Amino acid sequence: MANAVQDILRLLRDEDIQMVDFKMVDIHGQFRHVTIPAENFSEDMMTDGVGFDASNYGYAALLMAGLDGIQNKIDPHENGWVPYDMNLYSLSDEEKAKLHHLPTSLDQALDALEADHEYLTRGGVFPEHLLKNFIAEKRKECVEIGKIPHPAEFDKYYNA
Repeated sequence: MANAVQDILRLLRDEDIQMVDFKMVDIHGQFRHVTIPAENFSEDMMTDGVGFDASNYGYAALLMAGLDGIQNKIDPHENGWVPYDMNLYSLSDEEKAKLHHLPTSLDQALDALEADHEYLTRGGVFPEHLLKNFIAEKRKECVEIGKIPHPAEFDKYYNA
């Protein structure tokens, strides 16, 4: 990718291009674009995904996870990753301990991604540095969100 990015930077400079228009499809399949001044375009924007909607990454990650599940014969039923047709609140503690679940918070999801992301890097689909940057940025968001009281906390402690 570095050669392609360097070629783009050279083209912008050599052709005196003033604006760069990025086109993408969002998570809902809608066409989107953003235009920036060429002088603000940098290699980081391409390698780190800075300034992009990035929803196409979500589609790619879902596809890679599905392929990983097929290749490794991962059965969602065996792992407890399926809808339950019982009242989970009426289960005994012993039965609840047998249940497995997916992450229930962004922090837990980031922990899981850090622990298991090899399937995303297969074939160079997701470079390791992109995943590390994504995780680092999302961890910063978790810290910021953690500083904001939940509406129930606000109501209970500040609205008395």
